[in-house]
Formats: sequence, structure tokens, C-alpha cells
Amino acid sequence: MLQVVRLAVGFAAMASVPVTGLHVATAQEASVLSPSSAWNLNYGEDRCRLLRTFGDDDSPTVLIMEQVSPSDHFELIIAGDTLRWVNDDRHATLQMGPGYEAFERRFHEGTLGEIKSALIFGSISPVHGGLSAADKPTSDEASAYERIVHPIDVPLAESGANIEWIEFAHRNRVVRLNTGPLAKALEGLTTCTADLVRSWGLDPEAVASVVANPEITNIEHVARRIQRTYPSKALRRGEMATIHVRTIIDEHGQIASCTQLELTKAENFADAACNIILREAKFEPARDASGKPVRMYSTNRIRYIIP
Repeated sequence: MLQVVRLAVGFAAMASVPVTGLHVATAQEASVLSPSSAWNLNYGEDRCRLLRTFGDDDSPTVLIMEQVSPSDHFELIIAGDTLRWVNDDRHATLQMGPGYEAFERRFHEGTLGEIKSALIFGSISPVHGGLSAADKPTSDEASAYERIVHPIDVPLAESGANIEWIEFAHRNRVVRLNTGPLAKALEGLTTCTADLVRSWGLDPEAVASVVANPEITNIEHVARRIQRTYPSKALRRGEMATIHVRTIIDEHGQIASCTQLELTKAENFADAACNIILREAKFEPARDASGKPVRMYSTNRIRYIIP
């Protein structure tokens, strides 16, 4: 069952108790969690969020798949106070099974509302795994600024038909979330992102016909400026954050708008990134199949990291 809502998702305070589930006799300690809620599809103003809870109602594990634009990738977040056992080694193995192979993935830790333990895996594709080579920064200085450009090779609903569970393995523990077939849920996510594109004044069909996306031409300079202009209040508190920035680029390569979207709680970061992008970023416009410049969006992920 897929429940569609158009309100922001909130979380109540949750008690901390051990994850319960079926123990599997393997070399790793495993927990298998069944759903404790229906799928919840949130049509937000700036993003589409698919959410479901698993395990004990008193201390659920939350699975979130989120998109800020059409793609065959989505942001994956697994959250719950029961994940406090995760240590500083921020590497894990993910698998969306039984249809796809496991792959290694680095994650970042954050919070999700009142939930203190959220594992943020960034951009994930059931088919391709993590970020493609084209999306990865070209230098260490650009490591805090990542493009999110994903041609839709395999529609999400099609890949979702091959997924019945999502498994996260870290150190000596494995957590499997028994999602059930994901085709219908991911089809809803795709419908939601098409509505997002319309809300930006763009035609989803025209967007799908773009063959060359907007290209930031001074990414290293912008990334360096963002990282070196760390919001002072957040820096004093030792706060880090992962955010999305969506820019609308017109036919002349000019920035028509910039919108900063929080992925993790980032109240002390305000519009710091957008302020720099509006002043200093330079773009080449998107182009259609005939080579004509067209109005298009660009979505980027920015990580504020304290070394």
C-alpha cells in the first residue's frame, strides 16, 4: 500500500532499544526487519520522499528514498536510534536484492528530526550502485561539491520490480529491511518528480529531451569558496551538513534562481552556498538534440566537512 501525502514528514521522539528480528546463523550478526507502516510518499515543495518504518513500533528503523529531480538514482537514508552501534569506520556494503549485486559504499552520519542516528548513503542506483565517474569531483578541492546528473538508463519502477529487500552490512552486523517489491512505490516517486519539474516552470518532456545538461565551468573555484566560507555558527559548534542546491539556468547560461535544500538538519547553514553560487558560479547552458541552448535545471550536492 502506498500512502500519498503533501505535508512535511515529522518524527516523534523514539526510545532506544536493541533491534529485534530474525537471527540468521552466519559469520555476521544479522537482523531482519519487517515493515511496521505503509509506504508514505511525501510531495514536498522541493523534493519527493518515500518513507517506510520497520521493526519495533517503540523504536523503529526508518528507510527513506528521496529525489530532488528526475533520475534513476535516489538519496538513501537509513535512520533509527537502534543504529547507534555504527562506529567511525564509515564504510558499508549495500545490496538491493535479490535482483542486484552488493556494492561498497561510504556513508555520512547525521540526524533526522528527533532521531539521533541517521546513515546517509548519498546517491544510489539499484543498477549502477553509487555515483558514476562523471558525477565524482575532478579534484580533492572539489570533493565537497558533487554534480547530480543521471541519465535515466533504467526507469525506477522497472528496477524496483527486482527488489524485495535492502540490506546494510557494517563490521560484524547485517540489517535487512524486507521492503517487498518496490515497483509501485518507485513509480510513485517518479510521478512526484515530474510534478516537481512542472512546478519550476519546466516541461518534463522537454527536460527529458535534453542531451547536454548545464555545466558549471568553474567548479573547483566554487567548491573551494564554499568550503572556505564555512558558516561561523556551525563551525563553532562543530556541525557538518549535506545539502542539495538546485539552480535554474537559462538559455544564456545565466542563473535564474538558486534554491538550497537540506538533506540533513542544517539550520545554521542558511543560504550560504546559494549566496556564493549566485555571485560566482559560471555555467554553460543545457542543449537539445539540435544543439540549441535551452532553459534547464542543475542539481548539486554540497558537503560541509570539518577536516
